[in-house]
Amino acid sequence: MLFYYFEIIIDITKIYYDYIIIKVFKSRNLIPVTTKIALDAIAIIVNKNNSDSLISIKQLTSILNGNSINWNQLFPSSKLGKISVVFDNNGSSNVRYLKDKLIDGKDFAPSCFAAESNPAVIKYVEENVNAIGIIGVSWISDFESKESQSFLSKIKVLDITSSDNPVYPDDYYKPYQAYIALSQYPLIREVYMINREGRAGLGTGFVSFVAG
Repeated sequence: MLFYYFEIIIDITKIYYDYIIIKVFKSRNLIPVTTKIALDAIAIIVNKNNSDSLISIKQLTSILNGNSINWNQLFPSSKLGKISVVFDNNGSSNVRYLKDKLIDGKDFAPSCFAAESNPAVIKYVEENVNAIGIIGVSWISDFESKESQSFLSKIKVLDITSSDNPVYPDDYYKPYQAYIALSQYPLIREVYMINREGRAGLGTGFVSFVAG
């Protein structure tokens, strides 16, 4: 019955965290213990034939809220056309994270649509030069995985900056482990274990093991 006592939550923002803690647990008179166990990240990908390799959080926000609908609005020299944004599904943690972090919880622009899975996002971006994809970094970060390497060979991962006025290429970061650990990569999210066991039992011990 281990899984009855704890849950693994990928933290989207404080808004979602407060919802889980306050509305769900406290409404049931439960006092959970939360433990951060890992860092995760969102990767932004484009077609290999897209000449652009850098993007800012400001530009990404402009795409998601619909203010930028064509590539040349972001990069004047771009020969590409209308931007299409693809993500895994409407209820995913990827979508919830970007909505809460970048556009105040509002809906994505009409140019954004769901492909139902991360591999489907990669496939769509591979086949559509105007596309930009949103995926979990775990799908492309395992350098010992043949599947990850296969995905990486089909698309380009964008370097991202949180600066509104970046000057140098070094202002941008890829979702590499070191940049995630140092919080230099902008699209980082925390992974928590939320223990509702209420006593020092099996669930508590397992959380301590994972966090250690």
